[in-house]
Amino acid sequence: MIALVVLAALQTGATPAAEPRVKVTGHDFIVQATDGSGRRAELRTDRVPNRAGICYRWSLRVKPEARIATIEERLQLPAGAPAWNVQAGSTTVVAPDGRSALTTLRLPLALGEISNSWCVADGDPDGHHSITVSAGGRVLHRFDFVVGEEPTT
Repeated sequence: MIALVVLAALQTGATPAAEPRVKVTGHDFIVQATDGSGRRAELRTDRVPNRAGICYRWSLRVKPEARIATIEERLQLPAGAPAWNVQAGSTTVVAPDGRSALTTLRLPLALGEISNSWCVADGDPDGHHSITVSAGGRVLHRFDFVVGEEPTT
């Protein structure tokens, strides 16, 4: 269906309408872990322990709007991961070398925040990672972080 719309636009000389810009007002990178007593803790840090089950998420505060935006998220690793555990039907495409994944998300802007999360899996590489969040070909924010280091509080 998309190909037909683009083809029709090309045949008529029209260009497909661009999605309006997403206006970012702030950002956070958060590591979610359980402390020694079993309580869940969220830390704003750029250090992620390399322990299976530790999760991290990016969050962008955006101008609230009554629409859904198409967001692209590229997770880049320093080396290939042995497994990505991508679910069937997911919009995540893993690169053949296992060093990156591109996920397309449709996220509502109405609440003024968009986010996504990942969790560390066995065999994930230590080192510098990044998540680049884009909309309409425009980078909204790049989150740089290190896996394999304990966060400081």
